[in-house]
Amino acid sequence: MTEDLSTDTQYLKRIADASEAGTLPTDAASASNQTTEISKLDAIKTAVEGSLTTKIDQTTPGSTNQVVAGSQYVYDVVTFTATGAYSAGDVLGTIAALVNFASSNGRGGIIRELGVRVNKKSMTFALRLHFFNVSDPTVAADNAQWKEVWADRAKWKGYVDLPALATAADVAGSDCSRIVHDNQGQGLSKFVGCGALSTSIWIIPEITTVGATAFDGAPGNTVEIRIGWERL
Repeated sequence: MTEDLSTDTQYLKRIADASEAGTLPTDAASASNQTTEISKLDAIKTAVEGSLTTKIDQTTPGSTNQVVAGSQYVYDVVTFTATGAYSAGDVLGTIAALVNFASSNGRGGIIRELGVRVNKKSMTFALRLHFFNVSDPTVAADNAQWKEVWADRAKWKGYVDLPALATAADVAGSDCSRIVHDNQGQGLSKFVGCGALSTSIWIIPEITTVGATAFDGAPGNTVEIRIGWERL
């Protein structure tokens, strides 16, 4: 940005400077000077609007032709499909995109809430969600042990460990397992930045604990990750 109008002093200075474009008459209003007074008001309005127009830096990635003020809270769901029986340390599914995570290229967001729901009751496994800023990191295949490579260190944006899943009190009448992780209502604070030319991030789960009941995919092989975040 080439203009900084963040303080009251600067704002008032702009109005003062703009008023020089047309000083109002000080004499009493009369039929003969009404046209002059109206034209001066129009001149001041035009000057103020012009002086407060935000200029955009056309050379910085992510800023061209777009101005972002504040943040927006957003929810979305990313779905993974389980196959076969899983062990602790296995990858679950394949990497999935969360599009429009950021408001413009190169920005990011702050994850505040994560939820997991699987269409199978009595599941007690726990997940670790890994975040990347590219679509093609070197990760293990579904149902294989999680691995990390040195070359991907700049692409990997960290992870969040989630609590184990649980089933509602009426187990007999339920058909799914779920958890919500929001730091006990205080909100998570996991920032994830996008690549310079992208507004998306990519997510892949790792099973950290299997729990008492084995998670063996179908039937009940749809895993939904619900994400709430501040889009920056």
